Amino acid sequence: MIRVIDTRIFTEYAPLSAAIEAICTAKSNDNLALLVADSNVFHEIKCFLSAHKIGFREIYKEDYYRIEFTVK
Repeated sequence: MIRVIDTRIFTEYAPLSAAIEAICTAKSNDNLALLVADSNVFHEIKCFLSAHKIGFREIYKEDYYRIEFTVK
């Protein structure tokens, strides 16, 4: 089961904070999907996941981005 975190409800850098909090509080092998509206936040999340060697899948929707991954 994938736990979906919708960061689109937050403003400014709060979406980034919500995403990082979800990642850091997830248990090992949890599947997460982050919904992101802002391209800058999307880029920062991708950098964070890459720096922590967490593989992810990017899905581009018309008005938001979705990043899916499993926490190690």
